[in-house]
Amino acid sequence: MKQRLYKQNKGDKIWWVDNTKTKGEHLFTFDKETIFNLFRDYPYKLTNEQKELFDKENPFWADYFRHRCLEKRISDLEYSFLEYTYESGIEEEYLDELQEKYGFVFPGILRDFYMKYNESVLRKCKMSINDKLIDIGYFLCIKYGRRSLEYYIRTLDSEYVPCRYVPFARNRESKCFYWGTSDGAVYTDAFSEGLLDNLYKVCGSIEEFFRLLEDSVRED
Repeated sequence: MKQRLYKQNKGDKIWWVDNTKTKGEHLFTFDKETIFNLFRDYPYKLTNEQKELFDKENPFWADYFRHRCLEKRISDLEYSFLEYTYESGIEEEYLDELQEKYGFVFPGILRDFYMKYNESVLRKCKMSINDKLIDIGYFLCIKYGRRSLEYYIRTLDSEYVPCRYVPFARNRESKCFYWGTSDGAVYTDAFSEGLLDNLYKVCGSIEEFFRLLEDSVRED
């Protein structure tokens, strides 16, 4: 084999191909003979034993492609704004621990949503609020996913998160939606250049936000 092979960590059993000439392509092998393309072949062409080993040595990529390994559900969904959801269980105790850790309490409707549809994909949701066009791309996941709710709580550089505003969704331009811990209203930074001291109020509650999402799908 002409390509240079290397291991990311001492003691790993998986070899990676030095493929710097092709941007964005990640190749690896278990036996130095059969080459797998990460984005094309994982987990489809791996045996159960190979996938288990890959996930153990590469937790980032295992989480990145987690949705590929989950069963998709498209029927019996409670909300019409959901295109589908993954059958990914989440323990209620984890929600309790998250609330205790950061000192807030989920609104009932949002807590119930996370218990049923933690990892889900939304339909095209756009709404007009006071002549402003607002689109919602997806809800932040709890516990799982590369960009989880806790990830944003940790990385948003603001004194207001999560004591005053808790992020729970994003639009397609990576702007966040927050619910206010004091008044229960929904806000967005889509029109404030990310400044959390000047958020735009979308509606008065999470319940109203869900109704707006439902209406946006029916009107589309």
